[in-house]
Amino acid sequence: MAFRRKPPVERLDDDSWIVRLQADEREVLSHIMSQLDELVENAQTGSESALVDRLFPPAFTHHDAQHEQLDEEYQRLMRDELITARRTAISEVLGTFDSAEGGNITMSHGQLTAFLQTLNALRVTLASALGIIDDDSAADADDQSDASPEQHLYTWSGWMLEWVVGALAETLPREGGTS
Repeated sequence: MAFRRKPPVERLDDDSWIVRLQADEREVLSHIMSQLDELVENAQTGSESALVDRLFPPAFTHHDAQHEQLDEEYQRLMRDELITARRTAISEVLGTFDSAEGGNITMSHGQLTAFLQTLNALRVTLASALGIIDDDSAADADDQSDASPEQHLYTWSGWMLEWVVGALAETLPREGGTS
């Protein structure tokens, strides 16, 4: 990967940001996000992979019968909506990538938020694939970052998420004032 002189995500004005992705980064992300979309789509039919379990966490974490029933009800009521929201965000990001010219992608607040959500879903899914369940296992994965493409993508997606969050945070009101 070439050295970057400009930040990968930068605010242009009140409702637009520039996301700088190299052609190979955008190509890999498009391919991986399409695969993520398939995994999420399969969750709608009940044939999902364990890789996406963490994208649909339980609403209740107590392990007693009452909370188990409440969580089943939550999943019954909300799962389709969660799947639709994830798939919509992925589709929006892929559409944004397709309409981009060159390595600079101009995104609106909504598009950048969809990118954030999709990157986060990708990272959580990669964490499942890599067996990352806590800070210790994440540190182990970071220590082995040269071991697999999945680990490289996991590390890169965390780095990119940090930039996206930072860019969006610029729009938040400052303490005691406005943005």
